[in-house]
Amino acid sequence: MKYDDQCAPPPKITGKDTTLSSSARTISSVRTTNTESGKKSHKSRFVNIFGKSKSSKRDKHEDGLSARSLYSPGKSESAYSGSVFSENVSIVSSVTASNALRVLIVGGSVSGIYLTKYLERKCGSGVKITILEQNENILLKFGAFAAAMDPTLAPHLIIGNKNMFKYSHNEVIKSTATSITPEYVETQDGKTIYYDVLVIASGSRYSSPCEIVGKGSVETKENLKTYFKYLQTSKSLVIIGGGASGIELALRVVKENLLNKITLIHDESMILNEEYPESYRNKIQKKLENEGIELILNDKAKIESGKNYGYPIKGRWLETESGKMVFSDMQVDCTGPVGNSEFVKSLNNDLMKVVDEERGFIRVNRYLQIIGQTKIFAIGDCNNICGIKTIDRAKSQAETVSETIHHWQVQFAEGKSYLEENPQVWTIDSNEAYMSIKNNELDEVRKASSTNHRLLNEAISKKAPPEITTRKADNIKQIYKVIGVEFKNRSAF
Repeated sequence: MKYDDQCAPPPKITGKDTTLSSSARTISSVRTTNTESGKKSHKSRFVNIFGKSKSSKRDKHEDGLSARSLYSPGKSESAYSGSVFSENVSIVSSVTASNALRVLIVGGSVSGIYLTKYLERKCGSGVKITILEQNENILLKFGAFAAAMDPTLAPHLIIGNKNMFKYSHNEVIKSTATSITPEYVETQDGKTIYYDVLVIASGSRYSSPCEIVGKGSVETKENLKTYFKYLQTSKSLVIIGGGASGIELALRVVKENLLNKITLIHDESMILNEEYPESYRNKIQKKLENEGIELILNDKAKIESGKNYGYPIKGRWLETESGKMVFSDMQVDCTGPVGNSEFVKSLNNDLMKVVDEERGFIRVNRYLQIIGQTKIFAIGDCNNICGIKTIDRAKSQAETVSETIHHWQVQFAEGKSYLEENPQVWTIDSNEAYMSIKNNELDEVRKASSTNHRLLNEAISKKAPPEITTRKADNIKQIYKVIGVEFKNRSAF
């Protein structure tokens, strides 16, 4: 930004009204008084983290064993891989492994983890699972704001992904995909990995602190400590975006009695969006206003999408589209994620764009196949299905694709053409999801004459949107359970 100087005085703007609208709220005197006492209450936590150095134990989740790779259309050698799904690893012979249906999963996201579990349960050693993931650890991003308030929680959000399998022929390859074709994936280190079924579970990118930083867990933990330090010592915060994550952050800061001034900027007339009932939106908005949070509504911050605005932390002037100028010591971009899909753009052609240009999400049909593709799927946060992206949705999409692959694996084992078996239809969970899939399929039918979809079923399985909460213990427990690790710190979340 052009006003990117903490020491600079407020810019002089002529011909524009820079006064906040009447809907904006200022911090009450009671709130200011409570802030000081609140900060003192966190002194012991601050000293424990940044004061005396303490010896740290090695993260028990970071250990893992190497496993076999599959870099050619033909057979590959077998090796062993550790497991957290079972104490007894099932050793698969090289003959069985070479005859298995090759399933390549790009991305070790939550949806990728669930898919792995479902496939091993349904297909056993009949599938050869390869996960392509650049990070050695999984960050449970939905718990990042909790760790920013108390970084001693961070180790519980970072889980190693190497020991993920029950069957010894499955593996994790540490690399990134650079391009994909209907037959193979090319990686950053120059390898070519062939597949029979490809599933994109690459997730999406969030702004800091909800991201893996640097090369892994050490840098990420230090980054969360940095946010904690600034939250304890800064006087003002701007939250950009009044969706679920923005509201959660605001509620957490209020709960911890941090900062003297909190400003939230949202591009609608009410916080959240139409996916939530109006009564619930009103309830949360009044709560924020009563806490003295300044709301700037029907306005947008002038920031570039997907550029991790606010990192590294420093004082900045922020301009809105209406011309308002807001200064803060900290800023957190909560405008939403951007899909990890650069490598998928190699599937684009003149007739069909498979990646949404604005936010980078991958367009899929009712079967969760990438439009125009038969044996390539995209599940979880990386696809463009609208609606609230929850763990339950990632789980249901993983289960749907696992059913399809299971049926295909049975046909494959019998020597039949598995791709002729009808794929499983995902149960649509909201009106927003229905509309996005419908629009994707209209393009698919119009531009790929070989596609012949039936009418999309409008019988939507409607679910009430989850309430915004600062408690993440149940969600974390779900992920721990699926990877077979005991969650021992439940009360802290």
